Formats: sequence, C-alpha cells, structure tokens
Amino acid sequence: MKKYIGLILLTVAFFSCKPGDGRKSLLPNPTGKAGEITVIMNQEKYKGETGIALQKVLMNEYPALPQSEPMFNLINLPHESFSSLSKRFRNIIVVKKGNSNKNEILVRKDVWASPQTVVYISGKTYPEIRDIINKNKTKLTSVFESAEYDIMLNYNEKHAKRGIKSRLKKKFNINLNVPPGYDIDVDSTNFVWIANETPRTSQGIFIYTYPYTSEDMFSVNKIIEKRNNILRRYVEGPSAGSYMTTEGLFPPLENSYYKDSTYVYELRGLWKVENDFMGGPFISYSIYDAERSRIIALEGYVYAGKLNKRNYLRQVDAVLRSFKIVNDEPEGDK
Repeated sequence: MKKYIGLILLTVAFFSCKPGDGRKSLLPNPTGKAGEITVIMNQEKYKGETGIALQKVLMNEYPALPQSEPMFNLINLPHESFSSLSKRFRNIIVVKKGNSNKNEILVRKDVWASPQTVVYISGKTYPEIRDIINKNKTKLTSVFESAEYDIMLNYNEKHAKRGIKSRLKKKFNINLNVPPGYDIDVDSTNFVWIANETPRTSQGIFIYTYPYTSEDMFSVNKIIEKRNNILRRYVEGPSAGSYMTTEGLFPPLENSYYKDSTYVYELRGLWKVENDFMGGPFISYSIYDAERSRIIALEGYVYAGKLNKRNYLRQVDAVLRSFKIVNDEPEGDK
C-alpha cells in the first residue's frame, strides 16, 4: 500500500528568531477558530490564479474522513482591512507583491498575539508568488498543522488529568496528557478505554499492548487483525450483538517514522459498528517498545454524526501525540 505523506510530522525550519518569553506574556490571546487561516491578499488576486493556487494547497482534502473536509478553512481579507483586530487571528498569511527584491516565505511566531503563526509570502510579481506557493506546498501545510497541534499539546500538558495520567503510567509505562472532559470507561487487564462524551459527539482513546515477535507485525493486515480482535472483545455497540470494528471498504492510510528514536507505525482509516449504523474516523499508532519487546497501541476515534469531524479528530490526535515511554516498572492492576 502506498504511504501517504505525514505532513503533520515534518519539521519546519523557521527563518526568524522567536520573541522572548517576556514579550509573549504581554501579547493578547489570539482570536479565530481552530483550523482557520486568514489570508491577507488583494481580493481580486485571491479569486485569481495566485489565490486559487494557495487555496488548493491549504484546502486540500484532510486524509481519511468519512466526508470530505479541507485541511484548513480560509478567510480572505484585503490589506486595507488588516486592522488591529484582524492582526490577532491565530493563523495569518500575508501575501506581499513588489515590496521585496526576494521571492521568499518567512515564518514569524507570536507577532501580534500569542500563540500565533504568521507567514509572509513575498514576490516581485504574482506569477512568481504563485511559483513560491507551488514549490512550498508541504512547508506551508506543515507550518500551520504544527501550529494547530502545538496549541492543543500545550493546553493538554497544562491541564492533564492527574488521575488518568498516573493510572496509565502504572499500567502501561507511558505518559499521556489527557485533558479535562475525558473519563475512563473501561479498565481491564491490558486494555483501557478513555472517552469524552457529549450529547452530540464522542471522542475516545484506546490503549493496549501485546508482545512483539517479528517485523511483519508492523503491517496493515496484522495491525487491523489485532485491532479488530481487541475491539470486538471490549467495545460493545448500542444494540445487542453490536461491536466496533474497522471499516473494510476503505483501506487505511499508512505511515511510519521515528519519534525520539522510537519506531511508530501510523494508520488512519474509518471505523464502524458491526450490526448497527454508527461510524467515523480513527487514528492508530503502533509503537515499538524495544526495552520490553512489546507493541504499544494508542488509538483514537471520533463519532460526530453529521457534524464536521476534522477538528475533533485533531483534538484526539493531540492527546495521542503526547505519549512518552517511561522506564518505571509497571505495578499492574489493583
């Protein structure tokens, strides 16, 4: 299966120094919604070839959702409307033509608010600006994807529920920053289900481990087989005889990489409830714990009915991405 590009995980090289913590503390909080980018650009050009090129990059389809959603939502403002209020948006792109002898992309952090990401795209002509955009597709997406995750990761770390964090550390030898709203639904011998339930949505996290025996365990078929066995055993659906499983009609997208020298195998796909009508997106991280010769499975899912699911999935993903393996020996169940 062809691997997709892990845009979220690419490291971005910033071209400027960050303001000191003292200055950041004086900046106001940002405005704007999660996943939203304000583009400061002539409205006619935004509707033309240059603007369309930018929209194609940043409004490309978010991977592995049941309905099509863009990576980001864009708002266009002309330069004359770029006021003190609009300068407080959390994500901003400023397109400048003819103000520089260079064709370049500059990234600035916390310019008018904190946390905030501002990207300047400068060129001598609009065709040259369009070329810059097309040559830097991955970078542009990665900058703002990282910015979105950084906000959530920082929040989760500051507000992590200590009880859940302590329980997971004792049981699995991992640190995971789980924010308010989540509670443990199931805590079995080698399986924990943590969920954040509201009248309209459900965001859940599964954690389980199993022995590592060979490299071929890190494959789509092996991961899905193990996943489905675990879900059938522990995750019952709303009707008699129903249970969560992986949707087989849409093969998951796969990716692999190292995080702090730890091998991670990632799947993104769709789940469903067998013998019922529920479903939604999921993310699965299979992490190789070499010290204990085991695989740690961290999985997140979203159920949101007819609502858009991108932001809910990013929130769950931010919890999973906070994981760290710790060296303390587990104390087991009590």
